[in-house]
Amino acid sequence: MGRSRLTLLLAATLSQAAWAQDLTFSASADKTVVNLGDPVTLTMTLSGQISGIEIPVFEFPEGFTVASRSQSSSFSIHLGTIDRSLTLAYILIPQQAGTFQLGPFQITHKGQTFSTEPLTVSVEINHKELVTVPVKEPVVFRALKDKDLNVLRQSVT
Repeated sequence: MGRSRLTLLLAATLSQAAWAQDLTFSASADKTVVNLGDPVTLTMTLSGQISGIEIPVFEFPEGFTVASRSQSSSFSIHLGTIDRSLTLAYILIPQQAGTFQLGPFQITHKGQTFSTEPLTVSVEINHKELVTVPVKEPVVFRALKDKDLNVLRQSVT
């Protein structure tokens, strides 16, 4: 009976020590130079004691549209150490050329604020994909200025 209590006490102590890990928060992008309209995958990872954490709505530069968002989590125990992580993945589509800063992103948990390092992404126009077409008759283009109108890679006939 005394031995089982000692085992239980030891297991509880190891468990508390393993759960007392610090929280880490990082971000990475799969590309830092991208062509206009090509997707960029932004991955944010939280690891440590993440139970009860609330994920805020993150803001992205106006030059990007969020095409999709996914979330996954993992949990493992290895030699008495508990490792938990949460991964957020965003597929971002650049809508205009230029240099943009993603982040720093912040999460507040149990009164502490955790921040990622900012990431710089350069969006370029791929001039190899531009085609010059000879025109026999005059062509008139009318420009529309509307933030909600996003026309990319559509042909003009």
